[in-house]
Amino acid sequence: MGEIDDHWYHDAEGNDSICGSHLKSTGDEEEWRNQHWINFERAITRKSKDWKYEEESRLILNGMFRNFQDPEERKYRFDFKSLNGIIFGIKTSDDDKIRIMDIIEKKCNECG
Repeated sequence: MGEIDDHWYHDAEGNDSICGSHLKSTGDEEEWRNQHWINFERAITRKSKDWKYEEESRLILNGMFRNFQDPEERKYRFDFKSLNGIIFGIKTSDDDKIRIMDIIEKKCNECG
């Protein structure tokens, strides 16, 4: 809690953010933690109604117990034949798109 309070909920002058007011309450810390993780999971696993038509799966890398700084730690192994498509995010560079398409083309040739 000290790290969160020190680094997330204060500005450079040490002024409290209203977003951290729950840390100052005298309520039950365990209940706050439980609600925090419920809200966190909801935020990363739900999509807005505008995107409901997309039927997709999401892979969420949580660094709580692992460090994903090393790209080798972010690799995910799966059956290539189960891949239906790839959707590039808006910030994906053209160079990265081409690199990924080259990899996929090679895998398609290998798998027939």
